[in-house]
Amino acid sequence: MLQIAGKTFLTGLGALSLAREMAKKVADELAKKGGATRDETMELIRKLEDKGKVEKESLRAAIGLKCCTAGQLRLATRQDIERLEQKLDELREKLS
Repeated sequence: MLQIAGKTFLTGLGALSLAREMAKKVADELAKKGGATRDETMELIRKLEDKGKVEKESLRAAIGLKCCTAGQLRLATRQDIERLEQKLDELREKLS
């Protein structure tokens, strides 16, 4: 599950990076054609980058809520299980 989440996260980052590049190209074309000044296109790019950062953090938070490390799940280790088995054996002996 963690691998899938990691791949999804990287895919999202890749998409954001690609969108940023495309936005710069569109902004440059607008500036060349006279549809906007260079300053206006740079402001557009800044706004898109800011929105992308917000989306990235939102994605990161969503993945963080769904995924936990083994330590956070507090799963039993092999040693924990062996210790419990030993205690069970001791209790069985006392009961017999």
